[in-house]
Amino acid sequence: MNSTPVKIVVYIALSLLAFVVLLPFVWMVLTALKVPGMAMKFQFSGDRQSIVSVKCDGVETEKLKIAQAEEKIFTLTAARASKVFLSIDGQLHPMKRNSGDLFELKRVMEPGTHAIQGQVTRGLLGAVLSIYTLDNFRKVLNNPDFPFLQFFLNSLVVASGAAILTVILCTLGGYAFAKKYFWGKEPLFWFLMSSMMIPGMIFMVPQFAIVNKLGWINSYKAMIIPHLANVFGLFLLKQYIDTIPNSLFEAAKIDGAGELQMFRIIVLPLSAPIMITLFLLTFLGQWSNFLWQLIVNTPDSVYRTLPVGLALFKGQYSIDWGAMMAGACFSILPIAVLFLLAQRFFIEGMTSGAVKE
Repeated sequence: MNSTPVKIVVYIALSLLAFVVLLPFVWMVLTALKVPGMAMKFQFSGDRQSIVSVKCDGVETEKLKIAQAEEKIFTLTAARASKVFLSIDGQLHPMKRNSGDLFELKRVMEPGTHAIQGQVTRGLLGAVLSIYTLDNFRKVLNNPDFPFLQFFLNSLVVASGAAILTVILCTLGGYAFAKKYFWGKEPLFWFLMSSMMIPGMIFMVPQFAIVNKLGWINSYKAMIIPHLANVFGLFLLKQYIDTIPNSLFEAAKIDGAGELQMFRIIVLPLSAPIMITLFLLTFLGQWSNFLWQLIVNTPDSVYRTLPVGLALFKGQYSIDWGAMMAGACFSILPIAVLFLLAQRFFIEGMTSGAVKE
């Protein structure tokens, strides 16, 4: 049976699936690059011909009343324009580029009332580029009311701290449940596993009450410590360490290795893929955590993280979608870099045990 048609169908299906998965990311980037007023429009190119407003002696006007003949200076701004004309009572007059996107025309106007408007013509590439700008990224980085670097650093500290401590605790707990024997081990393990069936929202109120009682509001401790009890991570490490042959530990004991040495020379090296996987999963979860970090920080807190900070672009009556999406673009950079650097370990950790030899 010829498998080529089947492969073609599979590749087409996977390509379509990849397109659907990447569509939100593409929309986010395009929205971040659009000029104000275009963010929520389903439009990916500007108009090749458009009518724009004109300023006469620095004042925007559509009708100009002239009492006596005098010289006027007309200006307009048009991005990526190839030709610009000033329409006076329906007659077109070419305007000259002054600087950048600014066009200017000096003309002696006769007495009377004149209809004024600008006509802009762009090439195909100019029309596409006319609605895109980097101003939203500059706004995020340079806005004094949005301390991006501080929010970014707070997110980095919280996500990294929670991920590192979670991996340490889950590795120790997983090792104990996988290779050690103590009274009540099985009931305790399944009791912890059963807690995963309880929705996380139920824990939020008692967690907040404890954090508030301890005086941890507006601190890194409030954002990191309550999330270190990761039962899923404990299960992940326990199942992985279970696959390590007991003969390695027996040989180490014969050679005089202590408990700490066995953990360091056997468990840690062999569990590195799943530990990195857990680190990435925890880092991603804490980096994008919004609700808890909003609850434990007051509006004037210096410990606010990037997801909470991005909400500042949402006003009472409007939302600056361009700036919000530009901030979101910055926020995915650490995740992308981490995954690119550790993707081999991540894939190995997630697929371990899936293939039997």
